[in-house]
Amino acid sequence: MKTADIVRCIISGILIALLVFIIQRGRGFGIFHCLSDACFSSGVLMAGAGGLLFAASKGFFDIMFYSVHSLFTVTFRRARTEDPVEYIKKRNEKRAGFLPELVTGLFFILLSVFFLILS
Repeated sequence: MKTADIVRCIISGILIALLVFIIQRGRGFGIFHCLSDACFSSGVLMAGAGGLLFAASKGFFDIMFYSVHSLFTVTFRRARTEDPVEYIKKRNEKRAGFLPELVTGLFFILLSVFFLILS
């Protein structure tokens, strides 16, 4: 886990939470209710992204990506350069991490529970 990835995820989570907080505050809810909703929305989005990245890191979507890649290759009449095995090996070299999004999402969900208890 790189520090830049963690900071990027935290900033993204805060921006999402801020947007939801502003929307909820305009509807007349209490401060802790708004904070709980904002943190929960941000946490679910971040944890969901982390879950999808986890599935992608284990190769769950590789064949789907290969089929879309092949479709564009055939559509634009380029020569096919690789078979599915080579394509998956190339994707394995470029796998992205999933922990920053997942941990940040879970942190925001825990914050949401804390604010829910306070409200």
